[in-house]
Amino acid sequence: MKRAALALAAALLLQIGCRTLPSQVVQLAVDDPRPHALLAAWSARAAELRSLRGSARVSLDGAHGASFARQLLALERPARLRVEVLGLLNQRIAVLATDGERYDLYRSESGAVESGEMRPSVLWEVSGVPLTPEEAVGVLLGAPQMQRPGGEITGAVESPDAGVRFEIRGSDLYWTVLEFDAQELLSGYELAGPEGTLFQVRYRDYREVAGTRFAHRVELDFPFSEVHAEVRFGGVQLNPVFPESIFRLELPERVFSPPGESPE
Repeated sequence: MKRAALALAAALLLQIGCRTLPSQVVQLAVDDPRPHALLAAWSARAAELRSLRGSARVSLDGAHGASFARQLLALERPARLRVEVLGLLNQRIAVLATDGERYDLYRSESGAVESGEMRPSVLWEVSGVPLTPEEAVGVLLGAPQMQRPGGEITGAVESPDAGVRFEIRGSDLYWTVLEFDAQELLSGYELAGPEGTLFQVRYRDYREVAGTRFAHRVELDFPFSEVHAEVRFGGVQLNPVFPESIFRLELPERVFSPPGESPE
């Protein structure tokens, strides 16, 4: 009952918020085809994005201060991930690898490799980012997972710049918010529930990569942990084929080299 009441209150607040900005957004008619068309096109594109190899500049700002690092990334759906954190001279400071079932963590200060069964909180414990590996893979690919695929589209509005925003609600108390810009590219994603917004993602700086537009700047906000993160990609390769060994840690000289230019 308490969760249901909180969900109702959140929905009412959302509706009130929309009504306080009548000059900025326009409510779309229930039979407007744009939300369904945008969702179908995005879902089809998201299904084609399976893996990524790239370099990035990652910055974090939270209760414990601000930091940034250059990283090499390898990721593959649904939850396979490798992150190499580099120092000023391109030396490895830390490496985290997971095949979705187990993880390996190397820290240069100890020279040791910690291994264990994968748990959802590993990224939070290691890097201060409160995402599961599966969520992180989807977010960085520009194709975050839907909370309830096939749910009902509600609350569709059009912004002054011709962008479209709508919610997807299922049978539970959590919902997904998607926002597309005038070029029909995903510009925002939000996962919310009775307690409020769990996390928000903004996609910026789309560039051509292998015949598709890919966001080279990803901004993330986590209201509960008060963390803001930003990922600026340098070189990016989409849908590479990785050897199985890349997601377990044996520390070869270099598993891969970052494609293209260095991150800004």
